[in-house]
Amino acid sequence: MARQGALIGMSPEAIDALLDGPPVVTLAAANSALGLGRTLGYSLAKSGRYPCPVLRVGHSYRVATAELLDLVKVTYPRQETCCHSSCPHAHRPHL
Repeated sequence: MARQGALIGMSPEAIDALLDGPPVVTLAAANSALGLGRTLGYSLAKSGRYPCPVLRVGHSYRVATAELLDLVKVTYPRQETCCHSSCPHAHRPHL
C-alpha cells in the first residue's frame, strides 16, 4: 500500500521515522522531512514564517513531531477503535 503525507508528499519512510522518533526534532531534521534546504529552513524559523511552530531552545530550534505530522495531514485512529489503551497500533496513523 503506497503511503504518503497528503500535503507535502513525504515518503512513508520519513513519516515512519517521525512516528518512531522523539517528541521534538531538530530544525535540520524538520527541514529534511519537509524538503527544505538548510538556509531556507533557518531563515523561515528566524523570521517566524516556518510552516509549523518552532521552539527556541537556547541557541537552537526544535520542532514538535506532532506539528510536522499535522502539517502533512497524517491522521490518527480514534482511541476506541483499538483493542486496549496499550495496543501497539493505538497511535499509528491512517495514511
